[in-house]
Amino acid sequence: MLDQPARDVWRDMPITILRTSLVNAMFGGAFFLYFVFGTSYMKAVGFTGSTPEEIGLIAAAFMLVFMIIGSLLADLINRRTILLIAAVVFLAFAIPYFHLVNTGDFWLATLAEIVGFGFVFGFGYGAIPTFYTENFPTRYRASGASAGYQVSQVYGGGLIPIIAGLILKAYGIHEAYLYIGGLVMIYALLAIYAILATPETKGANLEGVVVAE
Repeated sequence: MLDQPARDVWRDMPITILRTSLVNAMFGGAFFLYFVFGTSYMKAVGFTGSTPEEIGLIAAAFMLVFMIIGSLLADLINRRTILLIAAVVFLAFAIPYFHLVNTGDFWLATLAEIVGFGFVFGFGYGAIPTFYTENFPTRYRASGASAGYQVSQVYGGGLIPIIAGLILKAYGIHEAYLYIGGLVMIYALLAIYAILATPETKGANLEGVVVAE
């Protein structure tokens, strides 16, 4: 019988797929909320012209720097610590992000994007590739990592902007940010739980026998 790792990984490692997807759902949410939805939110607050896009480009430049730093520290320290730092900042900064954007001040909004998108997404995502691949043995590595990633995009990056848009429409610009911030915090808490529940993989034997979960 031919091996079917894409099927077998769901049979043998469903909990690992769920845990890894919860972590990436947070980062998918951070990208779409801060970089995509954030642009629309800034325009709703009153930023005109290409200002929101310019702020996004500045944050993206910082994101690249933070991603390099995060990847280096993930190898130097470990994967979970880097991911936890990003998740905790994501949790703590959920409401302050909107307060800064609501001021209508260019520099405060830029700071909000640098922290929310640049740091949270960039720093944490520096550890994501190793976190994903090291949680699956060789025979499941591509299939397992792909499964966790694709599942996370459904309820993470794909769902958050939709819900945020509906909340904004229902409650208006002056109240919506509290509910959107609460939504973000739920994703952050789920990611923190998943990170803490996942064994550290730095220096671990990645070819151990998979036990059905």
